[in-house]
Amino acid sequence: MYTDLGSRPRCSEAMNDGVLPIGPDRDIANVLAKSLAKRGTKIYAEARVGSLQHSETGLIVPFETPKGSDKIEVDQVLVSIGRRPVTEGIGADQAGVRIDERGFIEVDTNTMLTSLPGVYAIGDCVGTPGVGTPGLAHVACAEAVVAVDHMLGETPVPVDYGKVPWVVYTYPEVAWSGLTEAQAKAAGRNVVVHKHSFAGNGRAMILGETDGLVEIVAEKDGRFSASTSSDRGPANCCTRDTWRSTGRRCPATSAG
Repeated sequence: MYTDLGSRPRCSEAMNDGVLPIGPDRDIANVLAKSLAKRGTKIYAEARVGSLQHSETGLIVPFETPKGSDKIEVDQVLVSIGRRPVTEGIGADQAGVRIDERGFIEVDTNTMLTSLPGVYAIGDCVGTPGVGTPGLAHVACAEAVVAVDHMLGETPVPVDYGKVPWVVYTYPEVAWSGLTEAQAKAAGRNVVVHKHSFAGNGRAMILGETDGLVEIVAEKDGRFSASTSSDRGPANCCTRDTWRSTGRRCPATSAG
């Protein structure tokens, strides 16, 4: 966003990959990284930022990378290192609702029940198993369906967090669902990967938006495993693919 508004952002990331180090397949993330770099964003990977210093015109940001020490002067600094739940002071302890050491409310994900009978929790205050806490509205909506089904005495279908569609509203957008190629192989799955560039896509050519890629990861027996995409509006495609892979439509596929 800042790039498109005319700024010249400098992005420092402590992990090995400077853009989206966690989440989509690297080929997809690299489409975004190349687009940002082409439009003027400087990206520093494996960067450890030191103490900021004020200057007459802004802020000096010192950092270290495997290439050595460096520093840049900027107008403003935006720190984005994750989120945490705000569950202090809500009376959970007094009520008997257990909260873990990170501040997340503990629930049974089969029902979304907390440790206090009759009390449910969904959304950002719940630590999602296996994938951290995505903080996605459509995940909270899907969890609410599980909770309400249980309230009504029905047998709820738990959220399959491994098939949640994720989207990053950058330009170009990035969306994905399921396992990356590396994750699938690490899990012992025999997969095939198909990648399709938007460079030869008729609609992309008409729109002048040919920077992009769709990647499909599937097991060799034909089962759909994952979908990742980077281009204009991939969230819609990714959520439809998730619907196909799960075999049912649910609020967790409404990100688009």
